[in-house]
Amino acid sequence: MLPNDPLTREILCAALGKSEPQSVIFSEVTPSTNDEAKRAFADGLNTPALFVAAEQTAGRGRMGRRFLSPVGSGVYFSLFLPLDEPPRSVLYATCAAGVAVRRGILAATGCDTRIKWVNDLRFRDRKVCGILAEAPVMGDRYGLILGVGINLRPIDFPPELVGIAGSLADTDCPRAELIAACVRELSGILVSPADAWLEEYRANCCTLGQSVRLLRNGEVFAQGVAEDIRADGALLLRTADGALLPIASGEVSVR
Repeated sequence: MLPNDPLTREILCAALGKSEPQSVIFSEVTPSTNDEAKRAFADGLNTPALFVAAEQTAGRGRMGRRFLSPVGSGVYFSLFLPLDEPPRSVLYATCAAGVAVRRGILAATGCDTRIKWVNDLRFRDRKVCGILAEAPVMGDRYGLILGVGINLRPIDFPPELVGIAGSLADTDCPRAELIAACVRELSGILVSPADAWLEEYRANCCTLGQSVRLLRNGEVFAQGVAEDIRADGALLLRTADGALLPIASGEVSVR
């Protein structure tokens, strides 16, 4: 952590400026900002809110995987948005968020990341960001939660993540400024149609053109060439027999 990179609610609100959600909740330590947002929604939260933590002790990504979130090395936040109806799809929201966070990182740090379908951002061939979208429902109340974790500073990764995870590293961007840049982009893109961001997703997706395997629970269920991203966020996979298979879930492994 930079010696002069403090993170408090007041610093966050100053960085957010006019893009500040109605509520900003900051914690020094929390198990998971997504879980905080879900609890607040269950307790009646019905206005936009930003949950930020300096450290997560149980950060997680898709499929329940742990997201390492030590103090001082990254930014960890969840943006909650109330909805009048169920979201179009969590997949769609995840893809849109990927473009928004990529824009935010580029604006704040100058680091040009690439998107790995569906929810990872990569820099220098290492994962530096994960996005977890969730859509809680309570009776006739609907919400969307976008959880974002970004590895900003270098850390000592555990052996199983060495060579897989990385950090943006070459930046002295304050954490509050990076969060604010991402929140500004997220707030705009989620009210935009797919044609406002889909081509940008395709152009910056490192999965397209690759021979890949799709896995669920560690088992391969499809393989082929990743050919395109559909407007709903599905990956279009060209299989060996020439069929074009839409994939809405699963883990991509590049062969």
